[in-house]
Amino acid sequence: MEAKELRTRSREELLDELLKLRKEQFALRMQRATGQAVKPDQFGLVRRNIARLKTVMREQEIAGLPAGAATSGAPAGGAAADTAPSGRVQPSAATASEGRSAAPQRRAKKTAKKGARKARASSTGRAKAGARKASARKKGRAKTSGAKKS
Repeated sequence: MEAKELRTRSREELLDELLKLRKEQFALRMQRATGQAVKPDQFGLVRRNIARLKTVMREQEIAGLPAGAATSGAPAGGAAADTAPSGRVQPSAATASEGRSAAPQRRAKKTAKKGARKARASSTGRAKAGARKASARKKGRAKTSGAKKS
């Protein structure tokens, strides 16, 4: 199934095709669960076809095209449209880049905290155990592999 072919179909036909693909995906999962022979590549094909279909449906929704109208391959309106026909606000390029810069900073901060916690835990547990073994060796209480001192 190609995207060009899907773009020529009406909304109802796309919904019917989506339902058919979802049923096929469910049948594949059931076959795998019951131990029947299933071709593993079919899972990926069906999943990609569903994604392709949903992409075309979303393109048509954004473009506000009537059912069955063909598109040129790219959504109409492009970056100039601030709102979609569904009423959802589309983020502009500036807003999207500002929102992304904060996430890596939060992630780095969280990772640093986690690293500090691990360092404290390891220094209190393993380091103390190593120190106890070393002091026991110095005092001669530790087992040695050689002969006993007389």
